Amino acid sequence: MPWCPKCRRFQEEDDLCAYCWVETVPELGPEAETPESKTQEVLLVTVSDEYEADLIQALLESHDILTLRKYRESGQYLKVYMGVTRLGIDIYVLENQLQEAMELINSEIAESSGTCDENGINEKTRLQEDKLEFRRQMAQKLTWVILIPLLIGILISLVYLFLNIPGISG
Repeated sequence: MPWCPKCRRFQEEDDLCAYCWVETVPELGPEAETPESKTQEVLLVTVSDEYEADLIQALLESHDILTLRKYRESGQYLKVYMGVTRLGIDIYVLENQLQEAMELINSEIAESSGTCDENGINEKTRLQEDKLEFRRQMAQKLTWVILIPLLIGILISLVYLFLNIPGISG
């Protein structure tokens, strides 16, 4: 009788477990792995989008740290439906690899942050903030460029609609 040593389920004449894809054994012994004996995964960090999650997972997996991505709330459905999620993504690592993962992420942040000015703001952050401010100002200007002709068109339409101007059929 084949049993899975990992999930401890009976298998119907299979050499592999249908759930775990682990080779089955004829009998379960005390040395068989149980779900309770596995190292638990713990939350490492919550990121805002797929791009950040991909970066962190690639960094950790390049150092042989196993990762698990879990979407918050209905984030997985939003990812499937819209292609993105804005609810956040939790990245988990094994409990015994947590300290190493945290050190890797902190060292990567320290390397990429560069030098800071007297207020603790680095040049990259200042440039990003300037870029966002510029985009916000341009969006406001573009909004007015679109709205003014639209409003003029609406006013002209109302004048033609409510006033009886000779020579204009209506």
